[in-house]
Amino acid sequence: MTMAEKPRKSAQIITRVTEDDRAWVDRESARQGLDPSSFIRMTLRKARQQTERPMVDA
Repeated sequence: MTMAEKPRKSAQIITRVTEDDRAWVDRESARQGLDPSSFIRMTLRKARQQTERPMVDA
């Protein structure tokens, strides 16, 4: 299998956000020392982990 045939590990998502949301992403990513795309990927992973976590009775 050549590099051209190798399946991609990720896919690109393009979305529109409000100016306020974009400004928040920029501020939060800078605060955490990340570029905006890394911050968004990290945030999505955290959200997915929370929704996939099994419910535990308290």
